[in-house]
Amino acid sequence: MSNNFPIKKYFSLKKFFLEYRNNIQKSLLNVDLNKIEMAAEIIEKKIKKNNNIFVCGNGGSASIANHYVTDFTKMIRTKTKLKPKLFSLNSNSGLISAISNDIDYESVFTYQAETYCKKNDLIIIISSSGNSKNIINLVKFAKKKE
Repeated sequence: MSNNFPIKKYFSLKKFFLEYRNNIQKSLLNVDLNKIEMAAEIIEKKIKKNNNIFVCGNGGSASIANHYVTDFTKMIRTKTKLKPKLFSLNSNSGLISAISNDIDYESVFTYQAETYCKKNDLIIIISSSGNSKNIINLVKFAKKKE
């Protein structure tokens, strides 16, 4: 990187890193391990009962959802005899753009869930805010359909 790049003019990388690290440390200290164990048990039961597990999110959370499906499927299949059925509601860009264009973006996950999900399937939603209308609609759908 040359000295001509003005990144230091806009923000301090050191300050950003230290704040980011402190936020991660605080977050990790607030993690309720009992809830993590409960979530793991729910996921394990869904896999053992051959239920589908769907994952989704917006923006960076969409990338995390896709990565989760990839890593989790590979890890479980490699380290156990289980065969999880995990799917990302973010992975079909053609369908996402068709729903967004022809219906609306608020329905992008619910439309897919109505098509693919059955009772007792699991939907994992990754969201920083939880305030996106498409996320709220999916939560309402999932609660209604159990």
